[in-house]
Amino acid sequence: MRRLLFTLLAFLLQASAYGGAACPPDFVQFLGKFERGEIDQSRHTRFPLRYSHPDRDDLERGPKRLLLDQRSAKKFESFPTVEIQARLNVEREISKDKSGNCAVKFQVPDSDMYAITFTFERWSGTWRLVAIEDFSL
Repeated sequence: MRRLLFTLLAFLLQASAYGGAACPPDFVQFLGKFERGEIDQSRHTRFPLRYSHPDRDDLERGPKRLLLDQRSAKKFESFPTVEIQARLNVEREISKDKSGNCAVKFQVPDSDMYAITFTFERWSGTWRLVAIEDFSL
């Protein structure tokens, strides 16, 4: 019984840590805070994080798919700040699927140099980054 109560308490504390006033329910408002660094990006990322990118040794093979823990995720592409978006001159497109997940796609116009999609889902009162698909060549 103690273990069940402890597990429930831990879950509720984790849920409250991800929710609250710091995370707006509207995705576009949340995204503004996320990309400006006004909220902790690592706390709004679900680990293991799904990450895929082209196999540059064999493009015919299809993308490499990885599951990244918090430490190894730092070695890969992260969500670009407003400053990086301006410097790279990327176009940003936001879409929402039927299940309510939101995707943010960044691409340099007329180029495969930078093409990345970040997928977010709403979980326990907050938005969380759940997948990164890097299509850059």
